[in-house]
Formats: sequence, structure tokens, C-alpha cells
Amino acid sequence: MNSISKLPLNITPLSPIPINVQLKEQLLCLIGSGAIKPGDFLPSANELADQVSLNRNTINAIYNQLAKEGVVVVKKGSGTQVLDTGRIANDRETLSFIDSKMKEAVQLQINLQELPVAYLIFEQIYEAVSEKSKHLLFVSFRTDDFATYSDEIKSVKTSSITQITFHQLKQLERPALEQLLHDIDIVVTPYSGLKEIHNLELPASKRIIAVGDIPY
Repeated sequence: MNSISKLPLNITPLSPIPINVQLKEQLLCLIGSGAIKPGDFLPSANELADQVSLNRNTINAIYNQLAKEGVVVVKKGSGTQVLDTGRIANDRETLSFIDSKMKEAVQLQINLQELPVAYLIFEQIYEAVSEKSKHLLFVSFRTDDFATYSDEIKSVKTSSITQITFHQLKQLERPALEQLLHDIDIVVTPYSGLKEIHNLELPASKRIIAVGDIPY
């Protein structure tokens, strides 16, 4: 059992990926890779907030998300401890596979910066041949969002599209939100609203896609 005071994290404020998402995914990567072991205690919210220059409440929210996903347990008076669960074992297998393939790519002199583009192309082809239709929820922030992005939205193979404004979504109580999302496979929103959608802490099983131009 080890209490960790500082972690090897790299947060990029100018990235289109929200900072809280960056931090959560990097923590999952460190846990899944074994850099943080089951039984270890993560830094306190104050320590991690100071390290990455974030609000302590943001750190607590991330720890609570990880607890809901069964990755850690938050012990009052003791700290946030990493669990040894099937989810973590699965992450280890995934990261091990990715690591081996990345090393192969380097040996083949493949430009690693091109891999995200290759993945998107593969994903589009895979979705195109998939027989399963998707149930899509489009969250708008302006009255003309759906019309503006309709071509991109309809490019996703769906059996149904439900529209809702972010204001309406935010006003839903948790039971009503869970009922709305029960049959939804994909949540789509403009890039400008991506951070707000992530802040709602939707279930991890719901895929989120942003459409439109990436704001710089």
C-alpha cells in the first residue's frame, strides 16, 4: 500500500478536450498500466489541485466519478484508494495491446501523428458496415444548431434522433435523465458545448460526439 503525493500528469489547457476529461483519462491510464497499483492512495484533492492548477472541487468530482465506475473507493478520513477490479484488469489488457502496437508502428516508421486520423477513417468504415442502428440524442445550445449541423448529424447511422436543448437537459432530475438516456447510444453536441456536456457526468457507456469546427 502506497500513498502517492505527485503523479506524472500532462494537462494541456488549450486542448479541445476538457481539462477534467484529460485528468480523468490520464488517471485511468496510470491505474490501468500499473503505474498506480491496487491499494495505492491517490493524492489528496488539495495536493492534486495544486499540482495541476485546478479547483479542489473539480478533483473531488473526478474522484467521485472514478468511485462510481468502481475504480477507486473514497474513504472518509483516509483518502481515495485504488481498487483491484475487473475494469482495471481490462484496462491493463487494453493498454498492453496499444503499447505493443505503438511499438510496432515505430519500428515500421509510421508517423504516430497520423494514427488518430487513421482511427477515425477505420471507425467511419466500421460504422458504415455495422448492421446495428444507433439511437442518437442531439443536444443544442442555440435554436439553429440542429439545422446548422444536420448533415453531420444524419451522417451517423441512426434509427432515431431525439432533440433536446442543453437547458432542458440540465434541468432534468437524475432519474428523469437516466430514463431519457436509457435507449440512447450516442450523444451529439456542437464542439462549443462539449465541455458543458462532459460536466453533466453522463454514464460512461454513452458515446459523446462533437460536431462543427473545433474552437481555438
